[in-house]
Amino acid sequence: MLDETTFQTSGNRIQIYDFVTSGGATTKHVDDLIGPELNSNSPLHTPEYTWPFVNGPHQWCPGEHKFFGWLAQDANMTASNTPETFFGSGFDFDEATHVLTIPQVTFTKDTPQFDFMYSDIFTTEPINTPVQLKFSHLFCAVSFGIVNDASSDVHISNFKVTLYTNKKATVDYSGSTVAVNYTNTASSPATFRTSSGGTLSGMSGGVSDMWVNAFAPTDTERQYILMWPQTKTELSACKINITYTLNNQGYNQSLAFPEMELNAGQKYHFDIFIADKAPIRINYLVVDWDSIDNEVTFE
Repeated sequence: MLDETTFQTSGNRIQIYDFVTSGGATTKHVDDLIGPELNSNSPLHTPEYTWPFVNGPHQWCPGEHKFFGWLAQDANMTASNTPETFFGSGFDFDEATHVLTIPQVTFTKDTPQFDFMYSDIFTTEPINTPVQLKFSHLFCAVSFGIVNDASSDVHISNFKVTLYTNKKATVDYSGSTVAVNYTNTASSPATFRTSSGGTLSGMSGGVSDMWVNAFAPTDTERQYILMWPQTKTELSACKINITYTLNNQGYNQSLAFPEMELNAGQKYHFDIFIADKAPIRINYLVVDWDSIDNEVTFE
Protein backbone atom coordinates (compact mmCIF):
# COMPACT_ATOMS: atom_id res chain seq x y z
CA MET A 1 0.00 0.00 0.00
CA LEU A 2 1.14 3.55 -0.59
CA ASP A 3 1.61 6.01 2.19
CA GLU A 4 3.42 9.35 2.30
CA THR A 5 6.79 7.68 2.92
CA THR A 6 6.62 5.06 0.17
CA PHE A 7 5.14 7.61 -2.22
CA GLN A 8 8.48 9.44 -2.00
CA THR A 9 10.48 6.32 -2.96
CA SER A 10 13.20 6.74 -5.57
CA GLY A 11 11.97 5.34 -8.88
CA ASN A 12 8.31 6.22 -8.47
CA ARG A 13 6.89 8.09 -11.44
CA ILE A 14 3.80 10.26 -11.83
CA GLN A 15 2.25 10.97 -15.23
CA ILE A 16 1.54 14.69 -15.56
CA TYR A 17 -0.58 16.43 -18.19
CA ASP A 18 -0.95 20.16 -18.69
CA PHE A 19 -3.58 21.46 -21.10
CA VAL A 20 -3.53 25.18 -21.84
CA THR A 21 -6.58 27.20 -22.88
CA SER A 22 -5.83 30.45 -24.67
CA GLY A 23 -7.94 32.42 -27.13
CA GLY A 24 -10.73 29.86 -26.89
CA ALA A 25 -8.52 26.95 -27.98
CA THR A 26 -7.15 24.17 -25.75
CA THR A 27 -3.84 22.50 -26.54
CA LYS A 28 -1.64 19.95 -24.78
CA HIS A 29 1.39 21.68 -23.30
CA VAL A 30 2.96 18.99 -21.07
CA ASP A 31 2.90 15.20 -21.33
CA ASP A 32 5.69 14.04 -19.05
CA LEU A 33 6.65 12.10 -15.94
CA ILE A 34 7.93 13.43 -12.62
CA GLY A 35 9.95 11.63 -9.94
CA PRO A 36 11.29 12.37 -6.45
CA GLU A 37 14.99 11.62 -7.05
CA LEU A 38 15.54 13.52 -10.31
CA ASN A 39 17.99 16.42 -10.44
CA SER A 40 16.92 19.96 -11.29
CA ASN A 41 18.62 23.32 -11.80
CA SER A 42 15.43 25.23 -11.10
CA PRO A 43 15.67 27.82 -8.28
CA LEU A 44 12.29 26.48 -7.11
CA HIS A 45 13.64 22.96 -6.60
CA THR A 46 13.90 21.70 -3.02
CA PRO A 47 14.75 17.98 -2.60
CA GLU A 48 12.08 15.93 -0.80
CA TYR A 49 9.51 18.61 -1.67
CA THR A 50 9.37 19.28 -5.40
CA TRP A 51 9.58 16.57 -8.06
CA PRO A 52 11.32 17.52 -11.35
CA PHE A 53 10.19 16.39 -14.80
CA VAL A 54 11.90 13.47 -16.49
CA ASN A 55 12.06 15.36 -19.80
CA GLY A 56 11.88 18.88 -18.44
CA PRO A 57 12.10 21.62 -17.65
CA HIS A 58 8.92 22.93 -19.27
CA GLN A 59 8.39 26.65 -19.66
CA TRP A 60 5.18 28.49 -18.88
CA CYS A 61 3.20 29.86 -21.81
CA PRO A 62 0.31 32.36 -21.80
CA GLY A 63 -3.13 31.01 -20.96
CA GLU A 64 -4.93 29.00 -18.30
CA HIS A 65 -3.02 25.83 -17.39
CA LYS A 66 -4.89 22.73 -16.24
CA PHE A 67 -2.69 20.14 -14.51
CA PHE A 68 -3.58 16.58 -13.46
CA GLY A 69 -2.03 13.13 -13.42
CA TRP A 70 -1.79 9.64 -11.93
CA LEU A 71 0.64 7.04 -10.63
CA ALA A 72 2.65 5.73 -13.60
CA GLN A 73 5.15 3.50 -11.80
CA ASP A 74 5.27 2.05 -8.28
CA ALA A 75 8.91 1.52 -7.34
CA ASN A 76 7.89 -0.63 -4.36
CA MET A 77 6.78 -3.42 -6.68
CA THR A 78 8.98 -5.70 -8.78
CA ALA A 79 6.20 -6.70 -11.17
CA SER A 80 2.93 -5.20 -12.43
CA ASN A 81 4.26 -1.86 -11.21
CA THR A 82 2.75 0.26 -13.99
CA PRO A 83 -0.92 0.83 -14.85
CA GLU A 84 -0.38 -0.71 -18.28
CA THR A 85 0.96 -3.99 -16.87
CA PHE A 86 -1.52 -4.13 -13.98
CA PHE A 87 -4.73 -3.14 -15.80
CA GLY A 88 -3.80 -4.36 -19.26
CA SER A 89 -4.06 -2.83 -22.71
CA GLY A 90 -7.45 -1.23 -21.96
CA PHE A 91 -5.83 1.36 -19.71
CA ASP A 92 -6.09 4.48 -21.84
CA PHE A 93 -6.27 8.26 -21.64
CA ASP A 94 -8.28 10.04 -24.30
CA GLU A 95 -6.61 13.41 -24.91
CA ALA A 96 -9.71 14.73 -26.70
CA THR A 97 -12.23 13.97 -23.93
CA HIS A 98 -9.76 14.05 -21.00
CA VAL A 99 -11.16 10.75 -19.70
CA LEU A 100 -8.92 8.06 -18.25
CA THR A 101 -10.33 4.54 -18.75
CA ILE A 102 -9.62 1.91 -16.09
CA PRO A 103 -10.43 -1.54 -17.53
CA GLN A 104 -11.96 -4.39 -15.59
CA VAL A 105 -9.85 -5.96 -12.86
CA THR A 106 -10.74 -8.95 -10.68
CA PHE A 107 -9.43 -8.75 -7.14
CA THR A 108 -8.38 -11.95 -5.37
CA LYS A 109 -5.87 -12.64 -2.62
CA ASP A 110 -3.25 -13.15 -5.34
CA THR A 111 -3.88 -9.93 -7.26
CA PRO A 112 -0.76 -7.70 -7.25
CA GLN A 113 -1.23 -4.88 -4.76
CA PHE A 114 -0.90 -2.00 -7.20
CA ASP A 115 -2.38 0.90 -5.28
CA PHE A 116 -3.41 3.11 -8.19
CA MET A 117 -3.69 6.78 -7.34
CA TYR A 118 -5.03 9.72 -9.33
CA SER A 119 -4.75 13.46 -8.78
CA ASP A 120 -7.14 16.32 -8.43
CA ILE A 121 -7.11 19.19 -10.94
CA PHE A 122 -4.94 22.26 -10.46
CA THR A 123 -5.84 25.20 -12.68
CA THR A 124 -3.74 28.36 -12.83
CA GLU A 125 -2.34 31.15 -14.92
CA PRO A 126 1.49 31.12 -15.12
CA ILE A 127 2.87 31.39 -11.57
CA ASN A 128 6.31 31.61 -9.97
CA THR A 129 5.67 28.80 -7.48
CA PRO A 130 5.56 25.01 -7.86
CA VAL A 131 2.32 23.26 -8.84
CA GLN A 132 0.68 21.19 -6.10
CA LEU A 133 -1.48 18.14 -6.79
CA LYS A 134 -3.33 16.06 -4.21
CA PHE A 135 -3.65 12.33 -4.94
CA SER A 136 -6.48 9.95 -4.01
CA HIS A 137 -6.74 6.15 -3.89
CA LEU A 138 -8.90 4.45 -6.53
CA PHE A 139 -9.43 1.38 -4.33
CA CYS A 140 -10.24 0.58 -0.73
CA ALA A 141 -8.66 -2.22 1.35
CA VAL A 142 -10.23 -4.92 3.54
CA SER A 143 -9.02 -7.22 6.31
CA PHE A 144 -10.76 -9.97 8.33
CA GLY A 145 -10.18 -11.51 11.76
CA ILE A 146 -11.89 -14.05 14.06
CA VAL A 147 -12.27 -13.76 17.85
CA ASN A 148 -13.26 -16.63 20.17
CA ASP A 149 -15.18 -15.20 23.12
CA ALA A 150 -16.49 -18.68 24.07
CA SER A 151 -15.24 -20.66 27.06
CA SER A 152 -14.45 -23.69 24.89
CA ASP A 153 -12.20 -24.25 21.87
CA VAL A 154 -13.64 -23.45 18.46
CA HIS A 155 -12.60 -25.39 15.38
CA ILE A 156 -12.98 -23.37 12.18
CA SER A 157 -13.39 -25.65 9.18
CA ASN A 158 -14.21 -22.98 6.59
CA PHE A 159 -14.19 -19.19 6.36
CA LYS A 160 -15.25 -17.45 3.15
CA VAL A 161 -15.90 -13.87 2.10
CA THR A 162 -17.85 -12.84 -0.99
CA LEU A 163 -17.68 -9.36 -2.51
CA TYR A 164 -18.18 -7.70 -5.88
CA THR A 165 -14.64 -8.34 -7.09
CA ASN A 166 -15.08 -7.35 -10.77
CA LYS A 167 -15.40 -3.70 -11.69
CA LYS A 168 -14.04 -1.04 -14.01
CA ALA A 169 -13.85 2.73 -13.73
CA THR A 170 -13.31 6.04 -15.45
CA VAL A 171 -11.49 9.10 -14.14
CA ASP A 172 -12.93 12.15 -15.88
CA TYR A 173 -10.77 15.28 -16.03
CA SER A 174 -12.97 17.16 -18.51
CA GLY A 175 -14.53 19.48 -15.93
CA SER A 176 -13.16 21.79 -13.29
CA THR A 177 -13.04 18.95 -10.75
CA VAL A 178 -12.19 15.28 -11.25
CA ALA A 179 -15.12 12.83 -11.45
CA VAL A 180 -14.62 9.11 -10.77
CA ASN A 181 -17.23 6.56 -11.86
CA TYR A 182 -17.21 2.84 -11.03
CA THR A 183 -19.09 0.21 -13.04
CA ASN A 184 -19.92 -3.20 -11.58
CA THR A 185 -19.32 -5.83 -14.28
CA ALA A 186 -20.66 -8.82 -12.31
CA SER A 187 -24.29 -9.82 -11.72
CA SER A 188 -23.59 -11.27 -8.27
CA PRO A 189 -20.85 -11.34 -5.62
CA ALA A 190 -17.93 -13.73 -6.04
CA THR A 191 -15.62 -15.48 -3.61
CA PHE A 192 -12.92 -13.06 -2.57
CA ARG A 193 -11.05 -15.26 -0.09
CA THR A 194 -11.58 -18.64 1.54
CA SER A 195 -9.69 -20.63 4.19
CA SER A 196 -9.92 -24.03 5.88
CA GLY A 197 -9.18 -22.41 9.24
CA GLY A 198 -7.96 -24.21 12.37
CA THR A 199 -8.62 -24.17 16.12
CA LEU A 200 -9.10 -21.12 18.34
CA SER A 201 -8.58 -21.74 22.07
CA GLY A 202 -11.42 -20.99 24.46
CA MET A 203 -11.44 -17.77 26.46
CA SER A 204 -9.14 -18.06 29.47
CA GLY A 205 -8.91 -15.57 32.32
CA GLY A 206 -11.19 -13.19 30.50
CA VAL A 207 -8.85 -13.06 27.52
CA SER A 208 -10.15 -13.97 24.07
CA ASP A 209 -8.13 -15.97 21.60
CA MET A 210 -8.09 -14.33 18.19
CA TRP A 211 -6.71 -14.48 14.68
CA VAL A 212 -5.88 -11.00 13.46
CA ASN A 213 -5.88 -12.50 9.95
CA ALA A 214 -8.73 -15.00 9.51
CA PHE A 215 -6.96 -16.56 6.53
CA ALA A 216 -3.56 -17.06 8.19
CA PRO A 217 -3.92 -17.94 11.91
CA THR A 218 -0.20 -17.51 12.64
CA ASP A 219 -0.07 -13.92 11.39
CA THR A 220 0.53 -11.25 14.02
CA GLU A 221 -0.76 -8.31 11.96
CA ARG A 222 -3.87 -7.64 9.93
CA GLN A 223 -3.54 -8.26 6.22
CA TYR A 224 -5.27 -5.55 4.23
CA ILE A 225 -5.91 -6.45 0.60
CA LEU A 226 -7.05 -4.10 -2.15
CA MET A 227 -10.70 -4.18 -3.19
CA TRP A 228 -13.03 -2.18 -5.39
CA PRO A 229 -15.27 0.20 -3.41
CA GLN A 230 -18.68 -1.31 -2.63
CA THR A 231 -21.97 0.59 -2.48
CA LYS A 232 -24.38 -0.08 0.37
CA THR A 233 -26.65 -1.98 -2.02
CA GLU A 234 -23.78 -4.09 -3.33
CA LEU A 235 -22.46 -4.87 0.13
CA SER A 236 -25.94 -5.95 1.30
CA ALA A 237 -25.72 -8.85 -1.19
CA CYS A 238 -22.27 -9.94 0.02
CA LYS A 239 -21.70 -12.48 2.78
CA ILE A 240 -19.21 -13.77 5.32
CA ASN A 241 -19.63 -17.55 5.69
CA ILE A 242 -18.14 -19.45 8.60
CA THR A 243 -18.37 -23.16 9.42
CA TYR A 244 -17.20 -24.18 12.88
CA THR A 245 -17.62 -26.61 15.78
CA LEU A 246 -18.20 -25.46 19.37
CA ASN A 247 -18.94 -27.85 22.29
CA ASN A 248 -19.32 -30.74 19.80
CA GLN A 249 -22.02 -28.82 17.98
CA GLY A 250 -21.52 -27.93 14.34
CA TYR A 251 -22.55 -24.54 12.94
CA ASN A 252 -22.70 -23.11 9.45
CA GLN A 253 -23.36 -19.38 9.58
CA SER A 254 -23.94 -16.99 6.71
CA LEU A 255 -23.40 -13.47 8.01
CA ALA A 256 -24.50 -10.25 6.38
CA PHE A 257 -22.13 -7.31 6.34
CA PRO A 258 -23.10 -4.31 8.48
CA GLU A 259 -25.28 -1.75 6.71
CA MET A 260 -22.50 0.38 5.28
CA GLU A 261 -20.45 1.04 2.18
CA LEU A 262 -16.76 0.56 1.42
CA ASN A 263 -15.33 3.84 0.21
CA ALA A 264 -12.17 4.40 -1.81
CA GLY A 265 -9.23 5.61 0.22
CA GLN A 266 -10.26 3.86 3.43
CA LYS A 267 -9.23 0.59 5.07
CA TYR A 268 -11.81 -1.70 6.71
CA HIS A 269 -11.12 -4.44 9.25
CA PHE A 270 -13.92 -6.87 10.19
CA ASP A 271 -13.73 -9.05 13.32
CA ILE A 272 -16.13 -12.00 13.62
CA PHE A 273 -16.87 -12.81 17.27
CA ILE A 274 -17.93 -16.31 18.41
CA ALA A 275 -19.50 -16.73 21.89
CA ASP A 276 -21.08 -19.53 23.96
CA LYS A 277 -24.69 -18.42 23.59
CA ALA A 278 -24.90 -15.08 21.87
CA PRO A 279 -25.26 -15.03 18.08
CA ILE A 280 -22.12 -14.41 16.10
CA ARG A 281 -21.54 -10.72 15.72
CA ILE A 282 -19.36 -8.62 13.47
CA ASN A 283 -17.36 -5.64 14.66
CA TYR A 284 -15.69 -3.43 12.12
CA LEU A 285 -13.10 -0.68 12.16
CA VAL A 286 -12.78 2.02 9.52
CA VAL A 287 -9.54 3.97 9.24
CA ASP A 288 -8.21 6.50 6.78
CA TRP A 289 -5.60 5.02 4.50
CA ASP A 290 -2.91 7.47 5.61
CA SER A 291 -2.45 9.68 8.62
CA ILE A 292 -1.49 12.55 6.30
CA ASP A 293 -2.48 13.58 2.81
CA ASN A 294 -0.69 12.25 -0.25
CA GLU A 295 0.49 15.39 -2.00
CA VAL A 296 3.03 15.86 -4.75
CA THR A 297 4.57 19.21 -5.66
CA PHE A 298 6.42 19.63 -8.94
CA GLU A 299 8.15 22.41 -10.79
